[in-house]
Formats: sequence, structure tokens, C-alpha cells
Amino acid sequence: MFLERFVWRPLRYSLDGLAYLLQERAFREELLVGGILWGISFQRIGYCTPQALLTLAWGLVLLTEALNSAIESLVNLLSPRKHSLAKRAKDIGSAAVFIAVLSGLGIFAFCLNIPVHG
Repeated sequence: MFLERFVWRPLRYSLDGLAYLLQERAFREELLVGGILWGISFQRIGYCTPQALLTLAWGLVLLTEALNSAIESLVNLLSPRKHSLAKRAKDIGSAAVFIAVLSGLGIFAFCLNIPVHG
């Protein structure tokens, strides 16, 4: 009873959520880019701290994309017609993903000592 309520059922919900996310093109693309960046950093750097930082940063990108997908699904449910507030909610969610991606790429550049200015 305890395991079903507090472990197995929540685990099933999480796996269902991951299955939905894997249907999202943006999530799959970000997952792929994160894997590529992590692989490059592993080959270029030889120690753990930058990889951990990059993994955390790109995990936040994926987390932000997951929340954005949830927001979009909820907005689509509650507001099937076009509405300025629905558009604003979706645009803000998209902006959050954009900021997370830029941050992740900045951390990647920092970990590899790539100059980000001219």
C-alpha cells in the first residue's frame, strides 16, 4: 500500500510525463543537443566539475522545456480560441526556454574556455 501510493504510482505518472515529452520535437532536439555538448565536453576536458556543471545546466533546459510544454497544454485546454493572454503565457514559456538554452550554451562555452565576445 505504501509503496504503491508513494513510489509506484508517482513513478508511473513521471514516466507518462516523460513519454509525452519525448513526443515533443523541441524536447527531443534539446535532449540531443545536450548529449552532444556533454560528449564534446567529456572529450575536451578530462575532469568532472565542468561536466557536472554542464549536465546541471542542460538539465535545467530540459526542465524548462517540460514546464513550457505543460503550460502550452494547459493553455490549449482552457483557451482553444486565440486570446492575447493565452499567447502571452505561451510566449513567456518560450522565452524561459530560450533563456535556459542561452545559459546552457554560455556555461558550455565557459567550460571549454571558448570566448563569447569579439
